[in-house]
Amino acid sequence: FVTGMVPAFVNAAFGWRRGGRRAGAAAALLFALHPVHVEAVQNVVSRGELMMAAFYLAGFLGYAHAVGTPQETASQAAARSAVGLASALLGTLCATLCKETGVTLPLLCAAWELLVVARVSTHRMARLEWPFPPARPLLPSAARLSALAAGNASIAVWRLRLNEGQPPAISTKQNWPGFYPHPLWRPLSVAWVWLEYASLLLFPSELCCDWSAPALPPITSLADPRLAVLAAAAAATA
Repeated sequence: FVTGMVPAFVNAAFGWRRGGRRAGAAAALLFALHPVHVEAVQNVVSRGELMMAAFYLAGFLGYAHAVGTPQETASQAAARSAVGLASALLGTLCATLCKETGVTLPLLCAAWELLVVARVSTHRMARLEWPFPPARPLLPSAARLSALAAGNASIAVWRLRLNEGQPPAISTKQNWPGFYPHPLWRPLSVAWVWLEYASLLLFPSELCCDWSAPALPPITSLADPRLAVLAAAAAATA
């Protein structure tokens, strides 16, 4: 369902009309026939992640479409900014209620605002040169960024109060590589998890309804053969 909605959201956000239905049908068919689809259906707990992704995508595309469309008058610009902010913050709220990762949606909107709408110079940013002159005036973008920050902080505080002031508790077994105490093996173990997930999309030979511990044990020594695979993958993508 989520995969089928992605092309429709993208087409609506950017005004693309040609092939929208065919692209959506092809994406949904690909998801239905891909063997990794078994994992998403078998593990019912993961529906929260799918719902979070749907609200996350809807909020971002609504924001991108509203603030990225040229406006003729100041009133139209203000109205579109309000619609974009409402879309982003409503998407953030719904996504956060599904899974806490959804609270990062305003960060994505802020990056889009700076790099695409304001067209901040990425070359100077890469060279750490200040200031970073934008191609467009920053005042409207600054106003929207301030509203995104205030709304995001309000949602985060409200979500924390629902937990009676306690941060979300994550079991070590849910993310064994991410909680491994060694400062070297932890990032390498997390990188292996990413590589494992990426390989499943291309070669879904081994599937599992739950990839938490001990399905993907962390890397703990130089003798682990997975280090060679990681090095080869890093060299291939460099």
